[in-house]
This record gives sequence, structure tokens and C-alpha cells, in this order.
Amino acid sequence: MNYGATASSPTATSTPHVAKYVLDTVDSCSLVMATQIEQIIKVSVTVQEPDKINGRYFMNSCNYNPQNGIGGVVVDLNVGQDAASMKSNFDHFLAENSWMSPKPISGLGDQAFVEQKPFPTVDVLKDNALLTVSIIHKMDKVAWKDEEIQIARIALQSL
Repeated sequence: MNYGATASSPTATSTPHVAKYVLDTVDSCSLVMATQIEQIIKVSVTVQEPDKINGRYFMNSCNYNPQNGIGGVVVDLNVGQDAASMKSNFDHFLAENSWMSPKPISGLGDQAFVEQKPFPTVDVLKDNALLTVSIIHKMDKVAWKDEEIQIARIALQSL
């Protein structure tokens, strides 16, 4: 299934090895509710919606900002024109960013990994959608990988 991709969808400027992203109408904030984020990270959050241009999301990142003002959760959704170009983009990213020590995650989307550096971030490829979940928090916990995977699983159910 291609999420939101159509032949007439506008695309971002492309470069070699990079999939063209469609500016999609899928709201990244609709994938995971604030209450779900709060249950996972145990902190109250406010939601910062992504910006729209002509009814389409420009930078499709949903920010869940803790009310204490420290850190946050980012759910980012990029939708490509087709699954093959997104897979190529995903594989290219892995190859070019080996310094981040990406580790595969099984059972999540079509392909998934966690970037170990500079802080854990979960990236998931599902069909023509690339989902990224990052928790940047300065609480008592340094690595939030397990929580990021929980959030990614919830988001994938909504795609």
C-alpha cells in the first residue's frame, strides 16, 4: 500500500540515491496521541503540529513537548512516491551513516533499525513510508530505545 502517494503529488527536489518525497496530507500527529506518548514517557506533553503549505504538510514532524520544557518526542513521517525508491533511500542512508552504528530491529515494519549515535533514534520503513521516532529527554534515563520502539509500533498501526 502506498500512503498518500499520487501521480499528481508535488515532490521535493531530488538528488541521486534519494527518494522523492511527496508532500502528504497524512498528519504525523494523528499517528500517536499525546496521551499515548505521556503513558510511555511518564511526562505530560503538549503537541506542536507540523506546518502546512496549501493544505499539505511541509515538514511532517510532530513534536510532543514536555510541559517541563526539557527535551521532547519527535515523530517524523516521510512518504515517497513508491516503495522501491523509499527502500533505496533507506539502504543508502544505512550505508552512508555507518558511524551512527545502526542496529537492525526485527518485527517492525518492512525494515527497521536504531541509530545508536549521537542518541538512539528508531527508523522504520513500511511500504513507501519512512517513520522516525526520537526521544530527546534530560530525565533520569539516557537511552529511550525501548520507548521509541513502542511509539513506532503505535504509529505503524495507524498507517
